Amino acid sequence: MQTREAFALVTSLLISAAGFIFSGPLLGVLFACLALYVAAVAWTPVGDWLGWRERPTREPDTTAAELVELPKIVFTLDGTTDLTVRIREDEPQAVLLEVGVANPNPVALRSVNANVLIPEGLRAGDGARCDHYGNHRSGGTWMRPTHERIADEPEPPAWKDYWAEQEISLTTGALLFIFKLHLSKSGNYYLRAKFWGDDLPEQIEQDAVLRVESADSVDELTARDLISEAIYQGEALLAIEPDAFTGPGPPQEWMGWVVQASLAVPEEHKDAYELRLKDGQGRSDWREQTREDLKGLYDIRARV
Repeated sequence: MQTREAFALVTSLLISAAGFIFSGPLLGVLFACLALYVAAVAWTPVGDWLGWRERPTREPDTTAAELVELPKIVFTLDGTTDLTVRIREDEPQAVLLEVGVANPNPVALRSVNANVLIPEGLRAGDGARCDHYGNHRSGGTWMRPTHERIADEPEPPAWKDYWAEQEISLTTGALLFIFKLHLSKSGNYYLRAKFWGDDLPEQIEQDAVLRVESADSVDELTARDLISEAIYQGEALLAIEPDAFTGPGPPQEWMGWVVQASLAVPEEHKDAYELRLKDGQGRSDWREQTREDLKGLYDIRARV
């Protein structure tokens, strides 16, 4: 009971008692009725029960009313729904795992939470969240690994890195979360994405399997696989400390990478790639040119 309500109730009782003492039974009853009315209006439980107190109105939940269907989650790898990669021994690849969530509803879904589970040891570096060119992007938090079993994953389930982000707004259309992975061992890797929140009537969840197959020769690799090898090697060069290279001009390792990258590009895309190389010629910093060349490789891989 609030202080104001308590004061009104005590006052009404005193008025009633005074009516009986000083005005007689008849007026006392009238004073008692008046006191009851004051108490009913002031004291919430009594006022609500008698219907004399105005009840606060609640805004209608327009989001729930306009929810046509639940959002859909789709896993893609470098823009394709084919989650199969072929790798050669001692030739790692850098790939982009994309988790897309499409909201078909006419209203935005707010305060949505997201989780993505990726097998331990696959994500590149400490971050792994990135843009379309593999550049680190902030957002979300990597939690402690989880032993959660996914779909038909055999026992015992593998440990998985656990990414989480809160208070996401799913506007009408699609939202994409990109993670850079380094693949070096063949096997089946089980993935999971899940979203839940106040605007979702239930949790939505999607599982997928990333299949990494072993290749005995370069002939068994696709154009995407070859480009992914070149991207991995180029980014590995950029990760080396500048002091590790001595002598004037670009290091010999970089020259070898330029040849590898050029050979990985399919014939139908070589003109566009070589044009980008010419635009980069003359740069004083080979690292800067490498970053531009990597952008070209990412763009071409998305087209093959």
